Amino acid sequence: KLNCDSLVAFNNSIITGTATAQINIQSAHILGSSNLGRGNFNFTNLKVNAPLSLNNNTGNVNIENLEILSTGVWNNFINKTCTILNINNQGKMLAGNGKYFLGGSIKSKNLIRATCYKKISGLNANLAS
Repeated sequence: KLNCDSLVAFNNSIITGTATAQINIQSAHILGSSNLGRGNFNFTNLKVNAPLSLNNNTGNVNIENLEILSTGVWNNFINKTCTILNINNQGKMLAGNGKYFLGGSIKSKNLIRATCYKKISGLNANLAS
């Protein structure tokens, strides 16, 4: 188990653990092209300012607040399961075919192509293409 208050990822960063690792990060900022690998990730605040690729489907990703800035790219090409409570997407969100459990507020400049597998009460979607 790893608890981290703050994480900044620069070019070619790999954030990973063992297949059963529990990784809790309060605040993360992706400043350069990065990869999210094995493990179960819990982010309180995740800000994506560059491409972030989910590259291993072992484990899950839970995010309270996801902000994708205009230069940011969320790429779930490996189809990892994600729970996201609040999304503010001003960049690109390549959702893939993974399972998404959504709740809270969703604001998106670009349409999110994903299937929501569980309705979470209070979901407020504001999607514009």
